[in-house]
Amino acid sequence: AMLAALDRPKAVGPFHVGTGVETSIADLFRRIAKETGYRKRAQKGPKDTNAVIRSALDARKAAGELAWKPAVGLDEGLRETIAWFREHP
Repeated sequence: AMLAALDRPKAVGPFHVGTGVETSIADLFRRIAKETGYRKRAQKGPKDTNAVIRSALDARKAAGELAWKPAVGLDEGLRETIAWFREHP
């Protein structure tokens, strides 16, 4: 998306990029734990009444103005990111 934005100087403002599928923090934790072999359970802290309960990125602006779409899904993106961090400790 960043490279696409460089090719389109008239496209300005923030662009959200994502899969278009809402993913909970708990699900993200499970996916990362599975990929890394982490065996401990997630620990939840005290409830924060001011916390954002749900959040999802809307990538339609990036799709429309930049002709951008995800090249990989969430699981593949996590695998690639984890592999990068393992190679660059």
